Amino acid sequence: MFRRVLTAAVAAGAVTTLSSACTAAQNNPGPGKVVFGTSPNTGGVVVSNSSPSDTILDYSLPPLHNDSAGSVRLRSVRLISPSGPAVRVLNIRAYPTSQAGLGWMIGFQGDLTRCPGFRPRPVSAVVIAGRSETTWIVVISFIITQPGQYHFGRVRLDYVTNGHAGWQIYYFNDNIEAVSPKKDPSLVQPSKCK
Repeated sequence: MFRRVLTAAVAAGAVTTLSSACTAAQNNPGPGKVVFGTSPNTGGVVVSNSSPSDTILDYSLPPLHNDSAGSVRLRSVRLISPSGPAVRVLNIRAYPTSQAGLGWMIGFQGDLTRCPGFRPRPVSAVVIAGRSETTWIVVISFIITQPGQYHFGRVRLDYVTNGHAGWQIYYFNDNIEAVSPKKDPSLVQPSKCK
């Protein structure tokens, strides 16, 4: 089945969102108001896996929760950590949870747009009502070109709320060991669409 929802990660992500909301304002270097609860300390939640290098990988951000009273529209999402020539971001898109399933997408392989029913939208389509959980998942599709250890830890979220543009850093905690498919061919598991 194409949809792989990690229940434990989703439950842990909910705990992280609740625990991190208190410290979000102190840890955000952005010029705007902090609208999404986040913290460099992700509550001890770490997602780790091995994935093949030179393969399209699809990872979503943890479900976003708007902690502010006003609605928020995303303008853009940019991967900050990791960066460098070995991590090539192909695109960052949004999918309604009704298409992608609830929760977190971690370690899917392949082009999601080839799956019937998965119709990508620009991240600017994401609008989250005040004090609400998102009905979208934001998916980063990328290729790691060199084997090694990679820590996915930060993205920059640009947004508009109450007519004012702002941005903030959003933290998550995914560790990926990129392994050459020649070394471990069993890691190559293209997602099957249903």
